[in-house]
Amino acid sequence: MKIKSITQIGNEISIITDTGESAVFYSFSAHKDVYTTTSPGLYKYQLKQFKKDIVKSEWNVEQLKEWYL
Repeated sequence: MKIKSITQIGNEISIITDTGESAVFYSFSAHKDVYTTTSPGLYKYQLKQFKKDIVKSEWNVEQLKEWYL
């Protein structure tokens, strides 16, 4: 799985993979915890590192794009 697109929608971050699957990341606890919803073919465990990087980048979409695209 490779990330094809990263977008900020309000306070959430949305990604689309090269297989057409998607996930949306929501922040809790002042951006320290991440809640994720995924499309049916994408598993949350596949996004473990991406979730860590969201927190590491402090929810900076431009930084995430540099790392992943």
